Amino acid sequence: MSGKSRKRTPKILIAIILIIVMMGLASSFVYQSLNAPDYTETYNEKIEQGEIVNPVQKYSTAFEEIEIKDILNMENFENITGLFADISTEEMEKEFIYYAAVKLKLYNLQEIPFTSIRPQIQIQIDNRSYSVEVSEGEIFVNKGLAENPDIILKTGYEEIFKMAGDEADISKSFTSGKSEIKIVANKFILFSKGYLNFYRELGGLS
Repeated sequence: MSGKSRKRTPKILIAIILIIVMMGLASSFVYQSLNAPDYTETYNEKIEQGEIVNPVQKYSTAFEEIEIKDILNMENFENITGLFADISTEEMEKEFIYYAAVKLKLYNLQEIPFTSIRPQIQIQIDNRSYSVEVSEGEIFVNKGLAENPDIILKTGYEEIFKMAGDEADISKSFTSGKSEIKIVANKFILFSKGYLNFYRELGGLS
């Protein structure tokens, strides 16, 4: 074997090893993207045990003569929440956003594999904005705009009320155009964060 051939052999082996490693990482990336953890059973148990409470039911029992749909009328919202000394308008709004996020199964979104880049959803409700982040099955709701949203959900308070009250109204709201989804991130990011399953769930609700 010539000297040149001997020199080429290690380089070829290194190249082959690098290709194998990259193919393994790519396969692992795709597998993790397609097989995100499913927290549905965990959240169903939390709802059954009363750890997560439907705000529609919670506040319907709190008011004797005011219907929950009137509570979500933003013209009267500040005055109505003023009846409670221990809860603010923002806290009540967050409860509805959080419960709607649970119903949309946003908890099954995941961080991009091998990174700490979380899913971010901006929820625009009439003239108010909220950001939702998901990390390891936990949903975090904050008031204001999301820094780098993957998608933007636009809806109204009446629709949020319906989503919280009846799961079947979620898909109806989007198919009827009363709520809409605007895609911001590219397909690669959406795929890696598990939005494929989110769209399947959304389409499968009826």
